[in-house]
Amino acid sequence: MGAVHVIATLDRVKARPLFEVPLNQYREVAKDGQLQPVHGYATKWHGYGRDWRVLVTYRKGTAEEQREGWEATKKRVLTKVAEWKPGRSQKSVMRRLVQLVPRPFHGVFEYGVEKELMARKDGVMVPRFRPYCRVPTEVEERLRASLGEDGPSSRTWRRRRPRTRS
Repeated sequence: MGAVHVIATLDRVKARPLFEVPLNQYREVAKDGQLQPVHGYATKWHGYGRDWRVLVTYRKGTAEEQREGWEATKKRVLTKVAEWKPGRSQKSVMRRLVQLVPRPFHGVFEYGVEKELMARKDGVMVPRFRPYCRVPTEVEERLRASLGEDGPSSRTWRRRRPRTRS
């Protein structure tokens, strides 16, 4: 069997060691469609039962777009969770949290539900469930270090245009 070129992407968990390379070790490998430089870092990676030669790429424009998207997502999620009133059901509060946090960021946000007792108007104490959500510093730093590098598909990072109803 001859040489085979596979063009693929890895999820961020499998590609994590590849993102730890500082940008000063990257060199220009190509230009994109807008004639902006694409920087790359060639290395080896072991996975799926064999060794691979890989090229991790970095685009400054992509990094800026991803950074803006991350900041907007973080602000939106944390603001909405802070505004929520305690709910009656732990399951329903957790379901809302899972729906609020975008799927690519489920591993970045640390979230859950806390139980607290609240007094009703008649003075009876009843359980209520309050959501919490935070971003651990070390996880956010690791995410920021990987912005602009092509590990997972960049589609998961692009902000979607708002849908308009006809």
